[in-house]
Amino acid sequence: MDNLEKDIVEYFKKIGAVQGMDELSSTIIGILYSAVKEITMEDIVRKTGYSLASISNKIKFLSDIGLITKKTKPGNKKIYLYMEKDFMKMIHSGLLIIEKKLDITKKEIPLILEKHKKTKDKRLKSLELMQKNMKIVSGMLKDFVKRLEGE
Repeated sequence: MDNLEKDIVEYFKKIGAVQGMDELSSTIIGILYSAVKEITMEDIVRKTGYSLASISNKIKFLSDIGLITKKTKPGNKKIYLYMEKDFMKMIHSGLLIIEKKLDITKKEIPLILEKHKKTKDKRLKSLELMQKNMKIVSGMLKDFVKRLEGE
C-alpha cells in the first residue's frame, strides 16, 4: 500500500469503528475505495496479509449489505471487486438498507404488540415508542431518498 492508500484505509477504519464495523471489513472498504479500478480478492489478501478465507467471508458480508459489488469475467474464475466512489450514491445505498430495516420493524413490532397486549408488560411501552418513532423516521427517510433519486 502506498501512503495515500494507507491514509484512506485509516480513515475508513475510523468511520467503521463508529459504526461498529470490524477492522478487516473497514480495511477492505478503504482498499476498495482507494482503488482506481476493480481489484481481485487476491489483491486484498496481498495488501492485508489476511487469508483468502477471511477475506472471502468479509467480502460476502459487504456484498450482501450492498457496500461493494462482486463480479466475474468470462474465461476467468477470479472474483473482481468494486466500490462506488460517488458519495451521494453511497449515502443512497446506506439509506436503502435502513429503509429495509424499518420495513421489518413496521411488520414485526405490531405483531409482537398484538400478541402480548394482554400481558401489560412494561417492555411493551418501549416497543410502542419504537413503533411511533419508526413511523416518523420512515417518513423522513422516504422523503430524503426521493430527493436523492431526483438529483
